Amino acid sequence: MPENVNQQKVSDDDPTLGVSAPSAEKRARSSIAASLPSTQTLGINQWYLSDEFTDAYCKAFTNTDLEEPLFSIKHEQNDCEGIIISSPFHTGKLRSILPKEFLYGLKKELSELNWHERLNDLYWFHQTDDLALNGKQHIKALRDYLSGEEFVGFLERITGTELARGYLDLAAQ
Repeated sequence: MPENVNQQKVSDDDPTLGVSAPSAEKRARSSIAASLPSTQTLGINQWYLSDEFTDAYCKAFTNTDLEEPLFSIKHEQNDCEGIIISSPFHTGKLRSILPKEFLYGLKKELSELNWHERLNDLYWFHQTDDLALNGKQHIKALRDYLSGEEFVGFLERITGTELARGYLDLAAQ
């Protein structure tokens, strides 16, 4: 069993909730997650935040008439690369967005968690529990950064799409 900080299960039939269980559960997880100790600050490679990258990537990502099935913008001096695949729908991939040292620590923490077998109509996979309650240093830093204004604003700038703020569902697969 992973050592999660302040684990709490919200029951669907708890009469004290007063609202539907899913939204109450999310509020409980969000409240617990907010009380976890702070960790290191995480950030993405600064080149991705530059106007040079964000402007070019957003222009290609929002172009529905992109003639090439694959668009790529690379940094000349590091492994950073933004890729857009335009067919059958636009999807993006950012290489080397997070520091390698951080990813090694994250991988180690994820390997220590319990993984559950999942199956649906199309495929079979393994997944962790919701990482909102996990207090491990790298997992918490990732969760906090992905739901933070810098990263959410960055995603909005490169996709031209307004995103919702607030709770982030996060699990490893």
